[in-house]
Amino acid sequence: MAGPVAVFGVLSDISDIPLKYNPRLIFTPNTPATNLEAFSVPGFSRTGGGALYATGSVPVSVGTSGYFSVDLHPTGDLVPAEGGKGPVSYNVRIEWLDPVHGQSSMDFIQGLQVSESGGAIGAQIQASLPGYLLWAGPTLPARFNVPGNYWWNTTTDDIWKVV
Repeated sequence: MAGPVAVFGVLSDISDIPLKYNPRLIFTPNTPATNLEAFSVPGFSRTGGGALYATGSVPVSVGTSGYFSVDLHPTGDLVPAEGGKGPVSYNVRIEWLDPVHGQSSMDFIQGLQVSESGGAIGAQIQASLPGYLLWAGPTLPARFNVPGNYWWNTTTDDIWKVV
């Protein structure tokens, strides 16, 4: 275990304009965790659990360009602490002020896995998704015709699993 890695990206609206109005991200582990690292202190040596991580939130400021960066432990290096629920992942809350309604707005991402090398948030999110997709439409496009995917035929209202 090498320690935290950088996860970064640009926070914007769906038209690629950076969110204004005080946006911020909040990363929170889903369970208390410990690491898999071997550690030693004078007169004592042990493998595993050199640190204990609480579920405290990590707020992250977002720049005016929408850019953000946060250092997080790779989830593959973490195991749930006794009483915790696994596997360890991060929940992400996106907050901003809504100028139209004069109130705060929020989005949530659950189950974010962070790779050993960190990197762009989009790659971390994509790697965190389940190994299947659901396509809704009257026909199934060839690119979604992959075993394990699901197709909701909106004409017949049937759901099919691609095998």
